[in-house]
Amino acid sequence: MKRIIFTLLILSGITSFAQKKAFNQFSVEANYGLSLPVAPIPDGRKAGEFNGFTHFSLGARYMFLPEIGAKVSYAHDKFQDSKSTSNKLVYNRFDIEAVSNLVALFKLEGDFWEDFGLLAHAGIGVIYANPTDAVNNEKVGNVIIGVNPMYRISKKLALSLDFAYNISPKMHFGYDGYLIEPDFEPSSGFDSSTGGFINVSVGLKYYIGNKGDHADWQ
Repeated sequence: MKRIIFTLLILSGITSFAQKKAFNQFSVEANYGLSLPVAPIPDGRKAGEFNGFTHFSLGARYMFLPEIGAKVSYAHDKFQDSKSTSNKLVYNRFDIEAVSNLVALFKLEGDFWEDFGLLAHAGIGVIYANPTDAVNNEKVGNVIIGVNPMYRISKKLALSLDFAYNISPKMHFGYDGYLIEPDFEPSSGFDSSTGGFINVSVGLKYYIGNKGDHADWQ
């Protein structure tokens, strides 16, 4: 009987807490921008020879509180050799991240923050890499960290600019689509490098719900 009463009290508290949230918690977003490789770059080449406006991403976010939330996303990046368009490395990436609203977290106040926001995000994911000289995709882990300034257009819409750095441990293919170590054997599990690339993108966030403002603007 005590357990039942205790459970009912917890459920009642959760329900009461949820009802007190006078803000929307869901949002979806789309982004487009630059894919810029950092490392490893093939010998004698420059990072700028493989970059381009080839980044596209879609995401969905849920804010538990005005200060903290979680996000899932899909991103597509293509690194293409400017000297040979047939040489490329295509990434399809899936990430899950924690998101923090820095304005709410640090209680920033003033007229400026009425329509300008700032999110920070970090998480992990998996990349399915499609290189030039391989028939099958390679699966690579991913760590991502970034910042996301925003401008509120309306209660339902915000314009955003995202800066993100991605780290890819155990990367076997370079941004030209060829093996970093030509003598690599998949069965060995070695001869890998830690890769990194930057995304700079502009996007739109759409807020879902009918409670007035979203958690981003509390």
